[in-house]
Amino acid sequence: MATNYQRGADFERRCAKELEGKGFAVVRSAGSHKPADLVAMLGGIVVCVQCKSDGRLGPEEWNDFWDWCERAGAVPVMAEKGPRGAGVIWRELTGRKGGRGRQPMKEWEA
Repeated sequence: MATNYQRGADFERRCAKELEGKGFAVVRSAGSHKPADLVAMLGGIVVCVQCKSDGRLGPEEWNDFWDWCERAGAVPVMAEKGPRGAGVIWRELTGRKGGRGRQPMKEWEA
């Protein structure tokens, strides 16, 4: 039976493979405990990706990721598993998150 770490790592690799298939150069920061799981680059655009199978981040983790991407000049993107675990849903963060409630984000096309 796969551990949570293995399931998360498998999802990160699936996201990286999808981005690479679209022409991005991708670096995975496995086990680094940095805000971004993946850094993807294409034609001068830098995208930092947080891979969450359920698509949720608490306010502190969200804002740390947002701030980190701002410092790097990168597009902050969250990847989550699609319906019934199929595919990847990509969403761009559009602002800081305050408390509980809706996560400020929009669809992102990889």
